[in-house]
This record gives sequence, C-alpha cells and structure tokens, in this order.
Amino acid sequence: MRRPDAGKKPFRQVSTPDRAALGELVVRFAPRTRAAVRRYRLCRDDQLDVLQNVWVLLLLNRHRVREPERISAWLCTTAGREALRVVRRAGRELLRDPSTVDGAEVCSCEETVLRDERDGVLWRLVARLPEPERRLAEILAHEPRLSRERLAERIGVPERAVAPIRSRSLRRLRRMLAAEGITGTCH
Repeated sequence: MRRPDAGKKPFRQVSTPDRAALGELVVRFAPRTRAAVRRYRLCRDDQLDVLQNVWVLLLLNRHRVREPERISAWLCTTAGREALRVVRRAGRELLRDPSTVDGAEVCSCEETVLRDERDGVLWRLVARLPEPERRLAEILAHEPRLSRERLAERIGVPERAVAPIRSRSLRRLRRMLAAEGITGTCH
C-alpha cells in the first residue's frame, strides 16, 4: 500500500519546473491516469491527446494544487474531465455526407457485424497461440510501432528472436484463419 504522501516529494519539486521530478511523477502515476482515460473508450490518438493535456494542465496549474499528497486523484479527475470534453466534442461533429467520413466510406451495419465477428475469431485464435507468439501478437496489435528491442524486453526473449517469433506467429495465424474459412486481406 502506498503512503498517503507518496506523490508529495516529486510534486513539490515540480512546483519549480524540474524535468526529473516531472518524469518521476509520470512514471509513478501514468498507469492510473491511462486507466482513467481508457474508461471513456476513446480511440488511441484521442487517448494520447487527453493524456498529454493532463500533464500540460498539471504543469500550468501546479501552483493551484493544494494537497500534493492527493496528486493521483487530481490527475485522474482531470483525465476524466478532459476525456469527457473529447467525447462531447465528438458527439457534436456532423457528417457532411452520411455515407462518408472525411472522404472514407462508412461501414454498413452488416459490414460492421462481419468485421466484429472476424475480429472475435482472430482473438480466439491468438489466445490459442503458444506463449511467446501469443504475447507478441497481442503487443503488436496494440502497439505496432514498438522497436524490436522493446518487444524483446516485453516478451522476455533476446532481440534476435523477435523476427522469427513474429514470422512463426503470423504463419500459424494464417493457417488457423484459413482453417476457419477466413482468407484474403483485412480492412
């Protein structure tokens, strides 16, 4: 269990902009702040924008935070408010042509159901992969731009093993998908 003053020391150091102290706050409180934002089911880009805004707001309003020991609550509350602002703004956006969004075709209900069904099958198959392949597939699905070095750290293998594991994983998934009758390109 954390001490009630767990965030106090690095927060006080942030009251005069100090990169190291802010970095310590980010490392300590980012997971909880991300969880607060994820509850709003925003797309990844909007989540990242909200998180960035939260940290900027902390820096801009650091002199207004009266209880440094409650910084975690302040961050989560601010993250929730920022996420709600994004949700409300998205709800007000109007489409010019109901069949397109920014020039891209909007999927029909049928296409959406079929895509969701296909995705469900894919994730069930991913769950059946052997451990290093399964973990790699999950990480790549959510963080496709991770470096080979970071991927190796995350799945606990040498860096040189990442490419062969990725190849095996994709090859095995293609075979499993074909056995399920799913072939061709994904959209």
